[in-house]
Amino acid sequence: MFTLCSVLCSVECFWVCKAAILQWYGSKEQFAEYVRGTLALELLRTLSSNNATITAYLFIVLSGPVASSLELCLSLWMGGAPWEAILSRFIGVVIGTDFFFISFVILVTMAMCDVFSKPCCGFALPSSLQLILLWFIFAGSFAFGNSLGSEASNHSIWTSIAYALVTFTLTYLLRLYTKWMLLSGRAS
Repeated sequence: MFTLCSVLCSVECFWVCKAAILQWYGSKEQFAEYVRGTLALELLRTLSSNNATITAYLFIVLSGPVASSLELCLSLWMGGAPWEAILSRFIGVVIGTDFFFISFVILVTMAMCDVFSKPCCGFALPSSLQLILLWFIFAGSFAFGNSLGSEASNHSIWTSIAYALVTFTLTYLLRLYTKWMLLSGRAS
């Protein structure tokens, strides 16, 4: 949690900045409250409304699983699998799981990072414990979504399409909800 007392600066004229802060905000506590409240909300709104940046980072994160699944589709094609099986695998796993379900899990994980950063029941989880817990949630969710996508693609093309549409809808609705929470000021 930000406090002005915990700020370290190697520049000798930092006292001028502290004096200006005290003059503008009245006290160190009021400045810290501004940084934790209003300024944090403004920054979150700016970052959440920048869809190009979020999308670019999301594509970077998704490139590994997508490349792996595309390699599997290519091996099915090279092995002479029927086009229905290849298309079903592409829709169910590449689009449904690797694009939409993993995007959904990343958005949920980001929201959980915000939740876990706040004290609960009088204490906050240590950072290493939070990281391990989030990793297990992310890895478990990824494994669950991957098995769902594989089962959908093994069943039929229509099941793969339905799975891809459901994961797209979940991801889209979660993104709208988190953006609404930030823009309405309900998120902390």
